[in-house]
Amino acid sequence: GTNFWAMNNLTKLLVLALFLNLMLTTVNGLICLDLLGLILLPLGCDKIDGDFDVSELSESDLTKFSQIVDIAGNLLLEASGSITALDTFSSLINVDGSIVIQNNDLLESVLLPGLQHIAGSVILEGNQNLGSIDFGSVTIISEHILISGAGLTEIKLNKLIGIGEDSVAGTLLNISNMPLLNTLELDLIESITGNVVIENNLLSSISLPKLNILNGDLLINNNGLLSDISLIELNQVDGDLSISGNEQLTNLNLLELTHVDGVLSIGGNELLTDLNLMNLVNINGALDIIGNSNVPIIDLPSLEVAENIEILGNSKLGSVLLNGLSTVTGNIHIGDIDSGSLEIVIDNLLSVGDLVVENILNLSQIEFLSLSTVAGDLLIQESNIESPLEFPLLGEIFGNLDISNIQGLVGVVFDVLENVTGNVTILDNDSVNIIELPNLLRIDGNLNIQLLNVMINVDTLLPKLISVEGSVDVCDSNGCCDSISPLFSETCQLNEKCAIENGCLDCGFDGECETCFDNFTLTNGWCFNCEIFGNCTFITDGPPLSESDPESDPGTISGSGSESGTISDYSVMDSSAISSDSTKSTVDGINTNVDLIVDNEKREIREENAYYDLVTVNSGTLVFVNSHVTISNGIILNESNLELVESEITLNSDLLSSNSNLKMDDKSQLNISGCIDGELSVEISVTSNEDSTVNLINHDNCNQGKIEYILTRLVEDNCFEDEVAETGDGLNLVTKNVCGEEFLMLKIFIPIGICVVAIVFMIIGYISITRRKKKVILGIRSNLNNVMDFDTTTSEEASSVNTS
Repeated sequence: GTNFWAMNNLTKLLVLALFLNLMLTTVNGLICLDLLGLILLPLGCDKIDGDFDVSELSESDLTKFSQIVDIAGNLLLEASGSITALDTFSSLINVDGSIVIQNNDLLESVLLPGLQHIAGSVILEGNQNLGSIDFGSVTIISEHILISGAGLTEIKLNKLIGIGEDSVAGTLLNISNMPLLNTLELDLIESITGNVVIENNLLSSISLPKLNILNGDLLINNNGLLSDISLIELNQVDGDLSISGNEQLTNLNLLELTHVDGVLSIGGNELLTDLNLMNLVNINGALDIIGNSNVPIIDLPSLEVAENIEILGNSKLGSVLLNGLSTVTGNIHIGDIDSGSLEIVIDNLLSVGDLVVENILNLSQIEFLSLSTVAGDLLIQESNIESPLEFPLLGEIFGNLDISNIQGLVGVVFDVLENVTGNVTILDNDSVNIIELPNLLRIDGNLNIQLLNVMINVDTLLPKLISVEGSVDVCDSNGCCDSISPLFSETCQLNEKCAIENGCLDCGFDGECETCFDNFTLTNGWCFNCEIFGNCTFITDGPPLSESDPESDPGTISGSGSESGTISDYSVMDSSAISSDSTKSTVDGINTNVDLIVDNEKREIREENAYYDLVTVNSGTLVFVNSHVTISNGIILNESNLELVESEITLNSDLLSSNSNLKMDDKSQLNISGCIDGELSVEISVTSNEDSTVNLINHDNCNQGKIEYILTRLVEDNCFEDEVAETGDGLNLVTKNVCGEEFLMLKIFIPIGICVVAIVFMIIGYISITRRKKKVILGIRSNLNNVMDFDTTTSEEASSVNTS
């Protein structure tokens, strides 16, 4: 026969002599066999059909298996006390299982130079004296490679082209903790499906020149003598890529790398001077470049997307150039650079979470020319900066704005910044003499500004600021103020002990703030329902001074005043608007310009003459009925409804909409001096046949959002059609007669004719009924006469009879 079976349960054997069986090719068994004697296999037997455990064999026993070509199971050598070299399987080509060689104290070498294919894993660990491994002809290892050993100096896998073909999860190549290993050459590998870990070795070079795709992590860390890494074809890493702690690494060329699906970390490579990532486009995790003391430039011109970016502790870094970067879903942190001069240019970034720049010895340039939104904090601290800080398109900061302890900084300019949901802190900047925040409207936290070298002009510093939710501390060279108003005149500087509280100037009337007090001027504002020198509220576009003159200017209050602070000390355009109480200034029937906020509810407003500062509706409905309302600083609709019923609303700013609806009838007016921005559905209800004009928006100079118009006719009449026409003056609703005058006259005369005919018939009927009544009356009269004649005759006859 060709096969020798039936040794599966055999454990002891003194002599196995199989000879003169010229056709025998396979020996099945030997799984449990503890071979104690002589083994003689025929020349034709070249296959072990199962696991082959050689742990109990001697080196002389192993020589008897030199003709084995194929092992159908695992090749096992574990805890052998005698074998020093596994080098007798000179004919072995294929192992259908794994090769497991571990915990063999005397083993010095594993030499399988003819082996080509391993269907399982290669595990070599715990062999403390193992010095060399030769799998020089292996092309495929289908599962893992785990090799470690303090004495290893050489690993040959020169012809290996693939690892992990069976898509085994986890770490597929782990070359770790080998302090004597000098080189690792895997020159033919093109792809690896799993993780690669090469750590804690004394390798001087790692060569993977043909590796193109790695479906896992690539970790090359803490190899103290590593000076060269060849990954010149690496295009894609579907996990983390970490090259860190390689103290002698000078060059890292990843020119073909375009995609990293996890974290890209390059750190602690103290001698690294050349970092090439020119074609990297996408990082789905973080980019961490930390502690590379000699990297002079980080230039990633193709990078478009990253989750987080940390560039820290690269002490000689001169440039951070990320001009292709448009999206950072997390944060950017750049700092801890203590020598040279650094430029940061990230001109195409639109939004970021936190943006932190700190602890930079000399920041020569910082550019974020396209940045419009900071979803977290914007912090620039503890640095020297030669040029002004400018963020020309930044409109929203949903966290804190902190620019502090900057040496050399002369100016801070945020041209379009409107809202800061946290604190605004600009202080301890020794050279700053210009701060420009011309469009800042709201600060939801504290305001703390110090300009120690100049006097602050409030109108140029914060000309539009209408709200600070927290504390206020604004200081210049002469002192501090603890609150601030956007209406504070440019003629009044922030001098010592001059406070602005709740929008009203309060100089104390004690002579300590005479400069500010004497120049007190409020223009285009109005103080009402309050004491002139108490808790006053001002409106930028205030109510008219007199109900008899509704077109009058809000006016001016000015004067030098006296300690009593009575209203008589001031000149006012229209004294009829002032109440008889000389200590108060009021306008009858006017509400204060407070904010109107509607959250998750329906609210109905009925106001004949009301003023609001800002109207905000969040997931709710606001209805104005028979109202005349002026709104100063905007309407914000967040997935909400605004309804106008026979109302006139004057909006002196913009209407900002997010998926919201505006419903109004043709008797209402919404006069917007600003623009409509966002997505807004407008429904206009037609309640009559009269021509109507609904002025919604002045389109000039507006970058209008997406607006949809719907017309609903509540009065059905086929002769009238309604249309919306957009003109330079606004949105006009026009009701047109499409039937013509003749048809309208006919429509009028037909009902009149019907009425005339009805009246004629009523008259004829009346005449007929009258005639019939007359005949009936005449008949009744004749009958009554006859009755009376009959009664007379009868009476006479009766009398005659009686007489007889």
